[in-house]
Amino acid sequence: MKKKVASKKSKSAKKSLNGKHVIKSGFPRAEGNPFRENSSYSVVYDILAKHKEGLPRQRLVELLAKTTGKNPKRAGFDAAVLLSAKDSVNGPRHRSCRSGFYVERENDFVKLRTA
Repeated sequence: MKKKVASKKSKSAKKSLNGKHVIKSGFPRAEGNPFRENSSYSVVYDILAKHKEGLPRQRLVELLAKTTGKNPKRAGFDAAVLLSAKDSVNGPRHRSCRSGFYVERENDFVKLRTA
């Protein structure tokens, strides 16, 4: 008869009361952030808002991957949703990307614009 072995829980996975993974971003919540708090999209918005002068896309993905614990490929997908907001505040964008902001791009350098 086999004994049941207790599974080890990782220390890095912090769960809230409803069992969802809670992201502690280390970036202050940006005023006007249209995304649900502690979501990956919210963290991308907060990172862009913190860097008012802008930052390279690769650096954005690295910061997001480190903050959320995702691999860089998946973090890149989340960043791509927000980077789909181009040209105007209410212009065309990915369906998961909320309106009220857009991202100004110059080559690989991205900067958040809210008005």
